[in-house]
Amino acid sequence: MSKYDHAYTFGFSVKSNDGGGEDVTAEQLRGAIVEALARMDDVDLLENCGCPFDTYEIEETEDEY
Repeated sequence: MSKYDHAYTFGFSVKSNDGGGEDVTAEQLRGAIVEALARMDDVDLLENCGCPFDTYEIEETEDEY
């Protein structure tokens, strides 16, 4: 049976003092992602991620997520 790997986009926001967002740290990004995910129910998560933007066939031995 074929297996496929799908890439999705996850939307979230981070507040910052820089108009270009160049002052945002990895810690702030991680915190914002965790917080956004914690607030979403299953319907919200599916709507946030939408359809995959890339898909390719993989070997069945590759890790699954």
